[in-house]
Amino acid sequence: MTDPDRQAQILSGIQTKYGVYGVWGNHDVVEPLLCGFALTPPSQAFRSEDMAQFMKDANITMLEDETATVNGIQIVGRKDREKAGDGTEDRESTKDVMSQVSPDRPVVVLQHEPKDFEEMAEYGADLALCGHTHDGQIFPGNLLVSLMYENSCGEKMIQGMDTIVTSGVGYYGPPLRIGTKSEITVINLNY
Repeated sequence: MTDPDRQAQILSGIQTKYGVYGVWGNHDVVEPLLCGFALTPPSQAFRSEDMAQFMKDANITMLEDETATVNGIQIVGRKDREKAGDGTEDRESTKDVMSQVSPDRPVVVLQHEPKDFEEMAEYGADLALCGHTHDGQIFPGNLLVSLMYENSCGEKMIQGMDTIVTSGVGYYGPPLRIGTKSEITVINLNY
């Protein structure tokens, strides 16, 4: 990351009434890259103290299999299913995490990889927000990820729960995107 102090300063300037919440992704760990691609197994994937400090400096509250209630909305943040950041793939089950929520208030799940939607819906989630796929990043990757995920990009109703998967603004591996769009998604919630 180039000039993390400046980037944290910019992010901490986000004007919000209720705070900024996030979850870690599978590449938010220290890992060597080979031709731009990570080959690190979960047992060697650890989150750096610098990254954790960056999020604190940016005033982003990271949720790891825990729930925050914000203005009546319950935000459930999941650990990454592939690389939890502590050298494991350990994370609580969807059932255990969702047992923390109250069914009479809206539930929004933040999860990096767009998986387990049926389970989230079964245990009371109203909305799931995910990323991870980059919408394939390089054509025909978008066609491949659409075969791998029930919702690989965009909005889709799954078992009565809204799911939104963003293609994001970044990239993985080679620094380019072909046939897919970068996006920042704005969502207005009414409840």
